[in-house]
Amino acid sequence: MVEAEFAALLAGHGAAPALWPAARRGAALALLERSAEARRRHLDAALAESLPPPDAATLARMQARLAARIARSPRPAPRGRLDWLR
Repeated sequence: MVEAEFAALLAGHGAAPALWPAARRGAALALLERSAEARRRHLDAALAESLPPPDAATLARMQARLAARIARSPRPAPRGRLDWLR
């Protein structure tokens, strides 16, 4: 199994190996043993599955906080056309 196949397996069946098709489970587990990238993808999928979906109020609060933080951030100083030469 290669990384792309593993990514498709995670997308289609989730992070729990028990839910993976038996015919592909062995190859997927072997890939997890030898590939740091596969382990990262697997961990990302497991974490995503464990988080509850955010509700609309939570998303609105997050957006408002982000907008306020951006508004408070200092703007970069204007640069002249030749500043890159310095």
